[in-house]
Amino acid sequence: MLSTVRIIVIAKNKKILGAILNGLISLVWIFSTSMVISNINKNIFKIISFCLGAIIGSYLGSIIENRITKK
Repeated sequence: MLSTVRIIVIAKNKKILGAILNGLISLVWIFSTSMVISNINKNIFKIISFCLGAIIGSYLGSIIENRITKK
């Protein structure tokens, strides 16, 4: 979702905001990935949650992109 917003922001020539969003995306990715990787063999729910989060984020990102580009 944040990646979609970052691409739209960069396309609108707001490169500094795009860079800030990219830093935020990296922070979220590192945090969430480290939580999934720690003790991954003990809890399959972490993997499923991570995948569902990616799916939901992608879907919400496409909805946001459609709403922003219609304006």
